[in-house]
Amino acid sequence: MGENTENFGSEIAKLAEIVEILDNSFFYSNNVDMTITLEEVRFRKLLNYLNYNTEDKKCIVSIGNVNFTFLKK
Repeated sequence: MGENTENFGSEIAKLAEIVEILDNSFFYSNNVDMTITLEEVRFRKLLNYLNYNTEDKKCIVSIGNVNFTFLKK
């Protein structure tokens, strides 16, 4: 379980890097929405990690001024 948590934590760190890049570019905006479609297995892993209801159709992770919306493919 610890290994999965560390891997997920590194993925969140990558999202934070994306936020920093957007904040320092001409794409900067007060609110940015990014949509990411995941295969069902990955989507369910994300929901489980974040303690979302596994029946949800989408999951939103907000970091700074960026909302990452994850959808099930």
